[in-house]
Amino acid sequence: MKIHLKKHLLILSALLFNIVSPAQNVKRDSAEICNELGKLYHTVGKNDSSLFFYHKAITHTEKESQQRLDAYQGLSVTFLWLTQFDSAKYYLTRSQDLAEQIQDYARLAGIYNSWGNLYLQEGDKTEALKKYIYTAKLQDSLLNDPLGKATALSNIGNVQYLMGNLNTGLGYIQEAQALAQAHNLKKVIAYTSQLMGRVYRKQNKLDEALIEYQKALNAYFQMGLKREACETYVSIGNIYFDKSSFQKAQNEYKTALSIAKEISNEPLRGMIYIALSSALHQMKRSNEAIQYADSAQTIGNKINDKYTVLDAYEILSVVFESQKKYKESLFHFQEYSKLKDSLNEAANRGQFEELEMKYQNEKKTAEIEFLKSDKALSEANLSRQHVLQIGTTVALLSVIIISLLLVNRYRVVSKGKRLLEIERVRNNIARDLHDDIGSTLSSINILSKVALVEQKSNPQHYLQKIGDQSARIMEEMSDIVWSIHSGNDAMDKIITRMREFIYETFEPLDITCQFSEKIEGELSLDTEKRKNLFLILKEGVNNAIKYSHATHIEITLIKINQSLVMSIKDNGQGFDEKNIKAGNGLRNMRERSKEIHGNITINSSLGNGTAIKLTFPIT
Repeated sequence: MKIHLKKHLLILSALLFNIVSPAQNVKRDSAEICNELGKLYHTVGKNDSSLFFYHKAITHTEKESQQRLDAYQGLSVTFLWLTQFDSAKYYLTRSQDLAEQIQDYARLAGIYNSWGNLYLQEGDKTEALKKYIYTAKLQDSLLNDPLGKATALSNIGNVQYLMGNLNTGLGYIQEAQALAQAHNLKKVIAYTSQLMGRVYRKQNKLDEALIEYQKALNAYFQMGLKREACETYVSIGNIYFDKSSFQKAQNEYKTALSIAKEISNEPLRGMIYIALSSALHQMKRSNEAIQYADSAQTIGNKINDKYTVLDAYEILSVVFESQKKYKESLFHFQEYSKLKDSLNEAANRGQFEELEMKYQNEKKTAEIEFLKSDKALSEANLSRQHVLQIGTTVALLSVIIISLLLVNRYRVVSKGKRLLEIERVRNNIARDLHDDIGSTLSSINILSKVALVEQKSNPQHYLQKIGDQSARIMEEMSDIVWSIHSGNDAMDKIITRMREFIYETFEPLDITCQFSEKIEGELSLDTEKRKNLFLILKEGVNNAIKYSHATHIEITLIKINQSLVMSIKDNGQGFDEKNIKAGNGLRNMRERSKEIHGNITINSSLGNGTAIKLTFPIT
């Protein structure tokens, strides 16, 4: 495959540089050859040469041409592989504008797929999923292209997997693989095997995952796709890492590293250095682990990949701690914390700037509409008699006066509502701090005094309790801060918070959880509703984990008309509420339901599990 590509490159280069005529058809041929060279250099991992020829293709094209669209798409994909997201966005935008202008829907589907890849690399799973679904809809409604549809389905499955919906994701991936096998789409077959390996690893089916990764690796080698083969070697190494076969994991990582160096892929090298550092740390080879982590940090700083630097700080802190070099460990942990905070701040700032841009665009649109209306009114007035002009003036003055009165009244009412809302939020925060956190701090105070008194015997028991109580305070403070932050009003932010809680809760447990939601259109919840919705979810899930001995829990969130319905079902042992000791859990859920004018039912019987259903108005 490599020899064939090199031969192809030489032939195309000879054709390109022998073309000297300025004729239009010759320029078109030159653009096509440049685009083909850009694609081939990208395939063999020579991305600098790929960018050169794509730019050269643009100089040989006219505007609104197919060759120019090819060049834009090639540049966007190459910049995306180089993780230069701003440049990738620029050329994706130009590609999309041109594809829409010339109505090339096949290319438009590919562009939306690239947008999904970009958002996925940036960590915006929700937006990535939207783009992939749009790609699949284009394939179903207009194109009926097996390759495009299989790619879209596999990408949807990948995002579902990343969002924690393992069974749903696996279903999409298997559907994509069946379609790819029916049409002998080798690259998609390999990619879906790779995705199935990821899902099986998350389900702790490590042997099945290893089989799928090996299938993908063999296929990528046959096709000469070195970057994909490199990523698959890393995935195989991760499986051996999970099996605690750290020497085998190191061997796979080193093979991947040699390929990453060969194709000059710095982001991959940084990722592999982190993996090697982790494996060596587990093998008690701390000095080598530190060297690889330092190399990862150097690459991360070089290519401005903050997340690789973040991972390097974290592993260095852990390794130095294992060496009892607590000063160095603390330094790297502090650097890790500062960088993590700055990344979160940058993400929030980006969201704020996006909202500000939307607001400015909305304001400009309103100004344009107002100017249009004013112009139409002026033209109409010129054709009327003097009496009508006087009448119009009087009516306009009346409207202005009434409008001013209404605006003033609206401001007064709005200010009053805001003051009431602020007062209500303050009271709720004060109550939560007093009831939950205040009592917990009192408990910590008492435990610490007891530990001091018994420090000569065995205070470890009390110190453990203090640690547990402190962790609880941190969790409750996090819930309070999240619930009052105005940036969390949107339903997609609430669902993300719920998914994070579910994933973090069930990740270490031998319990499967299926979370599904069906929320159409834009939806926001005020502070009180989203706080109580989230806390009822936490209470229901924690009760199921602590008392039910369940092995599977289903959680659904559905919008029905103007109400939101959440159900939590488990297959546990159930209970008879009349025969259990009265506790705070069930009472708290019912009280929180009343606070948001909702209705909650808790149905359970011995041996039949428990079903909780909450319904409350969203208006």
